[in-house]
Amino acid sequence: MPVENLVNNVGCRVSPTNPAGSPPPGWPSQGCVVFANLTASYAWKGLEPALLDISVSIPGGSSCGFVGRSGSGKSTTVLALAGMIPIISGRCEIDGVDVRSVSLPSLRGAIAVVPQVRNIAVATMLCYSPQLSLA
Repeated sequence: MPVENLVNNVGCRVSPTNPAGSPPPGWPSQGCVVFANLTASYAWKGLEPALLDISVSIPGGSSCGFVGRSGSGKSTTVLALAGMIPIISGRCEIDGVDVRSVSLPSLRGAIAVVPQVRNIAVATMLCYSPQLSLA
């Protein structure tokens, strides 16, 4: 699902922290994602950071899934990547380009998100085996 569709459906309205411009030509080319000492928070005052000092590097061309209990920051990490919540400190980069230096339309047009829906892949998990009895 393109991130712009997610933003429009959820009604999220976050202004860019930097009136950033166009990304380098051909960006992103590899798809390497790096979170370096990332701390991010929802915009409401008085809240503790939702992500605190997260560091992870995801090589381009690989698949990655965030797994954890409810409230552990899985969705919040993706929101920071898409520029939907403010980054307080650290970096969030795609192919070496800090996401804050790219305009939101360019950023969100360059990434896609698989929504957190429990039954999105149910059909792919089913298999048929003659040895399997459903009775």
